[in-house]
Amino acid sequence: MARKRYNIGQKLKLLDEIAKLRQQGYSLRKAAASLRVQPTQIRKWTHNRPVMQQCPRKKKSICKGKVSAIKHLEQLLIGWCLDQRAEDIPITYALLQVKAGQRHEEFRQRPEKSQYQMIRALCRANEIVLRCVTHQSQRRPQDVADEAL
Repeated sequence: MARKRYNIGQKLKLLDEIAKLRQQGYSLRKAAASLRVQPTQIRKWTHNRPVMQQCPRKKKSICKGKVSAIKHLEQLLIGWCLDQRAEDIPITYALLQVKAGQRHEEFRQRPEKSQYQMIRALCRANEIVLRCVTHQSQRRPQDVADEAL
């Protein structure tokens, strides 16, 4: 049975193999059948080849996903978060939600679950990790090390 989904690296390799078979005189259908791929897939991949060459090889899709509705607030929120961390002030997703709501009326009118999901996506996309809200996690590592000695 043929694979159902290929990652981009595999698609590009298959396109190269198809090109070699086509140079040997194979038709598109026959070349695709020999590699157990549908001809329509080959046509789509050939059309999207320039875009696929720019993408990471391990991804399966060339789509980048949804565009954030708070993209214009991204730099402000990240900068604020980093400033708070520099001052050793603990940050939570709720604090980021409040900050975004202060700056953007439309964000404030969204349901709370939607706000939370948008803030989580923003943090995930920018590799910002927020710990759970506990007293231990809010203490600086240096303070904990000093107490242990």
